[in-house]
Amino acid sequence: MYAVFFLAGPEVAIRVTSSDDPDVDVAAELALGGPTPLVGLGEILGAAGRVGPLRDATCRSFPVWDLGSEITRCVALRGDDELDALAERWHARHPKHFDAAPYELASCLGELRDAIRAAEPGHRVFALLEERAM
Repeated sequence: MYAVFFLAGPEVAIRVTSSDDPDVDVAAELALGGPTPLVGLGEILGAAGRVGPLRDATCRSFPVWDLGSEITRCVALRGDDELDALAERWHARHPKHFDAAPYELASCLGELRDAIRAAEPGHRVFALLEERAM
């Protein structure tokens, strides 16, 4: 499973069906073993309970998770060293759920931070949980 991170308003994000959707401008991608690390990121950043599914995959191709405005703001404010430390803590919390090393997580967070800083006001981070053939 891949978390395809993108920025949008909730009214757009709820309609996203795949990473090929024209409404998706991919900010970062990360291979995950499930949505548990997304919740863990919220816990680390003090946004526990604010990360969750925007919609499931019942009538769409893949589920979309809302990471919320708090994570969006927290990631946007971090410098490179802070993202490195955040990636270390994130990996340590869920090592079996990542197919990535802390360095790769830090790179992902850096790409996400840069996209957040360039995003339109009111947009926040969402993650499309997309299954792909290997």
